[in-house]
Amino acid sequence: MRGSRRVTVSGPCGAFLPGICAGQSDSGQRGVGQGGRTAHRARWQLSAPGGEFHAPYYSDFTQSGGVILDVGIHDIDYARWCFGEVERVFARGTTFKEAPRNDHALIVLRFESGAIGHIQCSWAQPGGTFRTRLEIAGDGGIVEWDSLDTPSLMIHRRNADDSGVERSAYSPLAPDEQPYYAELAHFLSCFERGVEPQVTARDALMAVKISLAAMESMRSGLPITISEFQEDQP
Repeated sequence: MRGSRRVTVSGPCGAFLPGICAGQSDSGQRGVGQGGRTAHRARWQLSAPGGEFHAPYYSDFTQSGGVILDVGIHDIDYARWCFGEVERVFARGTTFKEAPRNDHALIVLRFESGAIGHIQCSWAQPGGTFRTRLEIAGDGGIVEWDSLDTPSLMIHRRNADDSGVERSAYSPLAPDEQPYYAELAHFLSCFERGVEPQVTARDALMAVKISLAAMESMRSGLPITISEFQEDQP
């Protein structure tokens, strides 16, 4: 519509998680990542207890795209946020082994800056617990964060109808902010105040392209140069 304001914001919620944001800030502003930089990011999006997916589309590759497009794409987007454009990617894993519950991928990114990123994403571990962690190392130090780290304060209290227990975690080092709410607030700021999106449409496009290149690397066994990559098959 002529005269309307249009805003395109991609939605990788991990970019709004306080610990993840702090890692990105430390890797750049505090010089942790200067010089020979290495980043390791791991994420486990696990199946429900008993080994079944909590949503059936996960097991259908044509709908979910496997663990790289469901889980690893967030880590690839984050790695670009920290270290810039990716030159090439190499990946190994089980995506094409016809065993979706055991889908697991190891991805190595070589950045134009010379940094190297290691990403591990998995559906293979049994359980039902979500976990994500990161480690960023450079000549200025190391930054580590793990979603399963014990917080400074844990509160357990009965819920309103006394039918169960509510658990809350607090830390003086991280703001008490849910990433989904922060993401929605950012979208409204972009729309109402013209704020530049933290994750642009191009960022989303590149995350998809690098993810597909990683899958092609896994399929072919060869490293893939991003500037030369074109998807030829699903």
